[in-house]
Amino acid sequence: MNPDKTPALAKRRLRPAATVLAAGAATVAGSHAAIVFLNAGNVLIADSLQSDGAFFSFPLDLNSDGTTDIQIWHREDISASNAAVLVAPPGGSVSVVGSVRSGLMYPSRIPAGALIDQSAAFLNLKQPATQATIGWLADEGGFPGSQWAVPPANTGYAGLRFTIDGREHYGWMRLTVNANTASRPRAITLHEYAYESTPGAPIMAGEMPIPEPAALGLLALGSIGLATLRQRKIQD
Repeated sequence: MNPDKTPALAKRRLRPAATVLAAGAATVAGSHAAIVFLNAGNVLIADSLQSDGAFFSFPLDLNSDGTTDIQIWHREDISASNAAVLVAPPGGSVSVVGSVRSGLMYPSRIPAGALIDQSAAFLNLKQPATQATIGWLADEGGFPGSQWAVPPANTGYAGLRFTIDGREHYGWMRLTVNANTASRPRAITLHEYAYESTPGAPIMAGEMPIPEPAALGLLALGSIGLATLRQRKIQD
């Protein structure tokens, strides 16, 4: 995998009258209607160099404007210090919903339907020229604040706040932090992500667009047409 490129992703920009939660959650009504959903296709983020002691960096451009908004890092070390973390882009910042424990920042594993807005408890991750502040998803050392370390509680949503043209937007990523095994220590799978294109508008974890009412009407007409065609075939 080329760490300098975000993979080609299926992108849908819809303005529906309602929204739906991903991963089988219930449909919910939504007053805002500018969610952009992107299917990452279960991208595996894994460090293949055990001897360099460095993180493999996967840059993620959430709104496809050519600028990295957040980085997902993975490290597989021969010293067994394997780790999965979230980091801000170089020279920039990004915020994730989370908490601080013993001086370390831990992104929360939030459930589908959790509201992500200005009231959420955000951690501000920065990456200045000296040293980055890190959001720890999991580490083999068993960091006590991690909510992603132990299967089956290792898949969930990370709440995000980032900027587009200097204005704040809210979004989410659905991730799995792999179990710490000898064959693939702490690798990360990115499933999908979404954000609200309306500045300052809230979004729920797992929320994504569904077709507009006009599109649903066309689907209904198509279903009626198929039913009529079947009836005619039966009568014939």
